[in-house]
Amino acid sequence: MNELDNIQVELMLDSTGGQLEENDLDCIILDLNSKIEMLSSKADKWDCLIALGSGLLCGMMDIFWTGEFSLTEGRELSSQKVNELVKKLLI
Repeated sequence: MNELDNIQVELMLDSTGGQLEENDLDCIILDLNSKIEMLSSKADKWDCLIALGSGLLCGMMDIFWTGEFSLTEGRELSSQKVNELVKKLLI
């Protein structure tokens, strides 16, 4: 069963207890339609294909141009940078 088949809609009156006029109902429906339109996706197949292509390209660049991840190399590099900074501050 589809989730949309179970949606319940209830029309509530304002605090004055008066009846809603036809214009008020049209205004409410127009407002709800505009909110639904704002929240719906407008991506077409070209948008999805461009996103897919850019993801594949970035993944391939990451595989080919970056080396293996190593914490020891990262620690050595950060240690060198910190030592250089300390030497510059002391001079």
